[in-house]
Amino acid sequence: MSHRPPLSLVLTIFTSVSLGLVFFWLSGILLQNGVIEASSSRIYITLVGISLGSLSTQPTLRLIKFFTRQILARTTIRTKIDLPSVFLGTVLGLLSTVYIDHILTLNNAYDPYRSGIIALALILAFYWLNATLIRRFTFIRTLNRSLFPSDPILTDSKVLDTSALIDGRLNAIINSHFLEPPFLVPNFIVKELQNLADTSEPLKRQRGRAGLELLNQLFRSGPSFIQLFPFDQLQNKPVDDRLVSLCTTFRTTLITTDYNLTRVAQLSGVRVLNMNILATAMVAPVLPGDQLSVAVAQKGRARGQGVGFLPDGTMVVIEAAQDLLGKQVSVIVTRNLQSETGRMIFAKVA
Repeated sequence: MSHRPPLSLVLTIFTSVSLGLVFFWLSGILLQNGVIEASSSRIYITLVGISLGSLSTQPTLRLIKFFTRQILARTTIRTKIDLPSVFLGTVLGLLSTVYIDHILTLNNAYDPYRSGIIALALILAFYWLNATLIRRFTFIRTLNRSLFPSDPILTDSKVLDTSALIDGRLNAIINSHFLEPPFLVPNFIVKELQNLADTSEPLKRQRGRAGLELLNQLFRSGPSFIQLFPFDQLQNKPVDDRLVSLCTTFRTTLITTDYNLTRVAQLSGVRVLNMNILATAMVAPVLPGDQLSVAVAQKGRARGQGVGFLPDGTMVVIEAAQDLLGKQVSVIVTRNLQSETGRMIFAKVA
């Protein structure tokens, strides 16, 4: 079975040969002008170009990857930027402009303003070609993946928001492997948990501390399981806006229990896992005509109604049960209202 050589090796060979040819051409000019005397010097200069090409390819690729990630991390634009097409379009457009400028110079038709317009037009043309046509070829797709890789630590991660961390079900869901790592916790979410833990309201303080304790438990699993992610953009914006911006920028999944955040994130193209929706999907269905045993816990809004709760917290509104407060009664389901925020059951005394 044949194996293809690594793309990095192909790029190294290509760069070495290209720089070798450039240095060979430059050595010819130096020889003609008397800067160098011996013809063997051309061989040595050519070898210098080949050596520089082989040594500079990998550091150059690493620099391109680094600056690409920095640009993605700092951009506040929520649309997807096609960086491979921009890069290749710019390179091909500039190289083509150099060749055209050479032809214009030979015909005494060179003009710097005309050259700039040609360069811009060619860059845009090659960008369009790369974005629509050229990227269909296997080599170009492989080159794009090599120069502009998707960081698996980010793209495969799930971002945890405050509502998920203070929800007591998150740890159980993770331990049951319904949610797989890696997880990301933005630094501003940790700050929000700290503010909750320091508040004067007892309930919020308790939830904030529970969220911090859960974070401590998760971080004991190591960096491959969960990471603290610094995201300092949009500092003056609400937390929900920053979460949506982070998830759209790095194409991560958002885990939350916030219904409004779920809707906004989905409209922005973010994949959202809402634990309330999961919990609703896992609840056993209740159909009209089913018989339940419910304790009447409080009065309902309408006259004569009583309200009870199933073990999973589902509210049951019971007709003509106001006088049965504190009693366990058998009821028959009349209708069932289901939504993404939960469900409500209406029933009558059996």
